[in-house]
Amino acid sequence: MTIICDKLYDSTDYSQQWDIMTAGKFELSDFQKWAIKYMMENVGSEESEATSEIERYIVWPGQACAYMIGRIKILELREKAKNELGDLYDIKDFHHHVLMNGSLPLTVLEAIIEKYIQEVKAN
Repeated sequence: MTIICDKLYDSTDYSQQWDIMTAGKFELSDFQKWAIKYMMENVGSEESEATSEIERYIVWPGQACAYMIGRIKILELREKAKNELGDLYDIKDFHHHVLMNGSLPLTVLEAIIEKYIQEVKAN
């Protein structure tokens, strides 16, 4: 798929771009079928669930990346809280502080957790 994108980006011949995009469409269809089959066989997903998830990854690839970045940051903040609070660390309290403000930028979440750590240490 990268080769197709590179050719599209570098090409000034629009008819060539259309041919490449059409070829990419068929490659994507084959990939989609393979990915759905893989999820069904290796993850245990039902076909409808696997199809929905694979189609979401295809049309919104940044979502999976954003999810993983958020997951990594939350795990990092959890480890920091555990290390700094020791026996004072309470996972339910940590989860409350992570979830209480809903969806927000990770820098804001980090500030909230920093404040939470300082408050627990002070008490």
